[in-house]
Amino acid sequence: MLAINSKATDPSDAKISKLFYKAPYMLLKQIKEACSLYADGFASMTLGRTLWKVVAIKLFVLFALIWPFLHTGPKTVEAKEALAVSKLLDK
Repeated sequence: MLAINSKATDPSDAKISKLFYKAPYMLLKQIKEACSLYADGFASMTLGRTLWKVVAIKLFVLFALIWPFLHTGPKTVEAKEALAVSKLLDK
């Protein structure tokens, strides 16, 4: 019968534990590199910077000014049900 030694470890287990220890740091490093890539790209833009400002203004107008006028319906479930019933009974 084979005796199982609880102290014996597989060398691949050590590699896996090191990988799990380093994985969050590697991910943070990649995120930082991606952010610096975007920052360098935005810093060197001339026409693109103006276009991004136009896009930001359009999004602000769309969400901050127009959105409240489009969504003025009932807020609660009961109010929605009452509105649906009244619309169905009117027909």
